[in-house]
Amino acid sequence: MKHLSNALRAVFVGISLATMVAAPAALTGCAFFGVQRAQNFDERATAGYKAVSAIADSTLALFRAGTLTKEEANLALDEAARGSAALDLAVQLRGAGDFSQAETRLAAAIAALEMLKSELGAKQ
Repeated sequence: MKHLSNALRAVFVGISLATMVAAPAALTGCAFFGVQRAQNFDERATAGYKAVSAIADSTLALFRAGTLTKEEANLALDEAARGSAALDLAVQLRGAGDFSQAETRLAAAIAALEMLKSELGAKQ
């Protein structure tokens, strides 16, 4: 359980910092939750960070409900943390002016998060 708590803390700190610093645009929609799809880079990055947070919340709820084992929960949190790091990299690339790589990395990070969200949804 200690690893689970540390992983959650790390994910939430990363999300908070990245959201405050890297993605200040207001979220107008989130494709992850069936709302209008985000259009620009900042909106998509913000939606990605919100998905990481939702995945962490879902993982914790599924673990507490006994649907996920400790190992499965830790794996999901580790994957969410990698997704957050991938979003961070995309934002950094965009800030450095490498727009093509930033878009590619952002799309890959969001696709990975969507897959993880789908896998967790199947466990419910």
